[in-house]
Amino acid sequence: MALEENKKINRKISEARQAAEQASRSKTQFLANMSHDIRTPMNAIVGLTKLMQYSLNDPETLDSYIQKLQSSSEYLLGLINDILDLSKIESGFIELKKESMNLRKVAEQIAAIIRPNVLSGGKKFRISEESFCHEHVLGDSIRIRQVLMNLLSNAVKYTPEGGEISLRVEELSSDKKYAKYRFTVEDTGIGMTEEFLQHIFEPFARAEMLEREIQGTGLGMAITKSIVDSMRGTIEVYSTIGKGSRERSRRQYGRNKRFDPQWHAFSLCGR
Repeated sequence: MALEENKKINRKISEARQAAEQASRSKTQFLANMSHDIRTPMNAIVGLTKLMQYSLNDPETLDSYIQKLQSSSEYLLGLINDILDLSKIESGFIELKKESMNLRKVAEQIAAIIRPNVLSGGKKFRISEESFCHEHVLGDSIRIRQVLMNLLSNAVKYTPEGGEISLRVEELSSDKKYAKYRFTVEDTGIGMTEEFLQHIFEPFARAEMLEREIQGTGLGMAITKSIVDSMRGTIEVYSTIGKGSRERSRRQYGRNKRFDPQWHAFSLCGR
């Protein structure tokens, strides 16, 4: 018995060591990626500002430079936000607000942001909200947007031209105090292996397929999982190589009693 116990202990120690070594390698690779990912938009910003000085009398060229400058700045800001959110995760502190929000409007805002990126890449986008009795709830609208934008951004990155991405929001149940919702993001992208799915919520994880061609920190899903956990929700990921992925998150929100519950059944498809 003692021998068997020692074997189990040694096996656990070995597994823990391997996990620590893998985490160290992932962090090293992350730092290398970040060095490149930060330098690229910064070089673009510096170069574009110099070029703009010589294009003040050419509105069309100047407008083109401004658009590229904005794109590079937004990408750089996204990287910085991911790093800051990671520090909050590692310190175990994510601040959640409890404010009045309209889930229908939140979904519409997300659709307005993500649709141009999808369509410009030759992809299709569909969003629907189903069986809404209580669209006015209490929660952190900024963090909800962050979770859904992370999931949708991944879907856009890993879905080739001609593919389809969808977001569905459903009210599952409710009582006098709370309403439970399910958020589903689906895509017809490249999919993920079973091995990668086991590590998808780990910081620095990024699918090896097309990794060099796809920008990002590999922090999005870890941040998403941490936020969902803080909301006492759940998130599940299903994927098949060559067919696409599906992410489902369930969360419960307090009903906003200032609004009488009304039945809403609508679709935003094609908006």
